[in-house]
Amino acid sequence: MIFGQITDRMSDPQRQVRFSSRLPSSVSYASLERVAEELEHARSLFRRLGCLVVDVTDRAIEETAGIILDARKHRIQP
Repeated sequence: MIFGQITDRMSDPQRQVRFSSRLPSSVSYASLERVAEELEHARSLFRRLGCLVVDVTDRAIEETAGIILDARKHRIQP
């Protein structure tokens, strides 16, 4: 069983502005467009691999581990 993890912290415009305002203008990896592209690429890859996707945004690692263990225990499929 393969698991994919997604975090979407940059979808909050205020958070994105605070983060990107601390970076040089030459940095493109933190732009909202770039983050959206990377999230879509990850989702596409997860679909192709048949991953169960866990959104880890604002989630403790223990909670994420519990979700994964429960999915394995119950053989939840995507």
